[in-house]
Amino acid sequence: MHALSKVILSGIVVASFCRCAMEAPTAEETPAPDPAPAEVAEASKPTRAEPDPAAIVEVDITEVFALREAGQALIYDVRLPLYYKLGHIEGAILFYPKPFDEAFAAEEARMKQAVKDGKTIVLYCGGADCNDSHIVGKMIAAKGIPVSIYAGGWAEWKTVGMD
Repeated sequence: MHALSKVILSGIVVASFCRCAMEAPTAEETPAPDPAPAEVAEASKPTRAEPDPAAIVEVDITEVFALREAGQALIYDVRLPLYYKLGHIEGAILFYPKPFDEAFAAEEARMKQAVKDGKTIVLYCGGADCNDSHIVGKMIAAKGIPVSIYAGGWAEWKTVGMD
């Protein structure tokens, strides 16, 4: 029952990111020589930021499972090769990021194709106490590729009997 509770709780907690619209500049900040009424109306509209194509979002175990089952995920295990060999999510690819540039160069084309195909790139590591997937996720996102982080990682996957 404990594992089921953990899955339910992890399904409830979903990280979301938002961007706030910038406020229109005040009259003191933007001196303007008698603008026409249409220009005033246009300038007072708040601007909306475009979504970041390289966003990092967190996904839970149910989302990872559903994406994997639907063939809509490219899953990377960012743990040490030894841990990967001892067990990993079925279908996951080892992405050992040392050095990062070499690891990324080897997977860049596959990642870009996955994004083009509408797949979600999921990274995971050892579990909630491991930050490697977040670190690697930031580096991949900096290259312009959106990623999702499965923070429960291998520990949660194995605990609920998914291996």
